[in-house]
Amino acid sequence: MMILPRSSVAGQDGFTRIELMNITAIIAIPAAVAIRQYFRGIKIARAPSVVGHFRIAAGALAAAYAAVNRGRAPATPDITDGGHLAI
Repeated sequence: MMILPRSSVAGQDGFTRIELMNITAIIAIPAAVAIRQYFRGIKIARAPSVVGHFRIAAGALAAAYAAVNRGRAPATPDITDGGHLAI
């Protein structure tokens, strides 16, 4: 049985390195931008969720404090040291 040679288009057997580099750049640049935007969106979406969870925890702590201290609510903390609680 005779094996016939593979037919090629215009004498080319494959892609040149320049063509492969161009395709890689065409795919990589938008992918890099998309990944950056994805992680930025995740970071922005996570912040309000954390704030909400802290509010829930603060309410639970205030209720527990009031239950232990005969219904008195805790005093509001004095925030004077650059956003940190003054102790």
